[in-house]
Amino acid sequence: MEYGSYVKDGEKVYPAKMERFDRGTLTVEVNRLTVDHNPVDASMLAPAAGSDDIGQCRKFEPAWALVDRDNFKRTSKGRGVVVVGAVVDKDGAMRDVQVQQSVDPETDQLAL
Repeated sequence: MEYGSYVKDGEKVYPAKMERFDRGTLTVEVNRLTVDHNPVDASMLAPAAGSDDIGQCRKFEPAWALVDRDNFKRTSKGRGVVVVGAVVDKDGAMRDVQVQQSVDPETDQLAL
């Protein structure tokens, strides 16, 4: 997701523009110009059909990035940011890993 064009609401700031890319192609764009404080219809908070109920977290455990110096390599083509998307299942396993925003094949492969 990419965020931009922010809207201020009191002391808080919210993104007014959100974009989702799939393999470098814009797939979803959301533009929000105002922030309201009206109550939300409870049906909007219902779980999606077919979703798994994993219960409520009893203890918050922060996520930590596993940093490996080997992941910070320069490629022959230069620099860039590879955006990788994946599905993380309820057990924490990653699947369906895909490059969402490519730099070049060599850099993409290093990111995977």
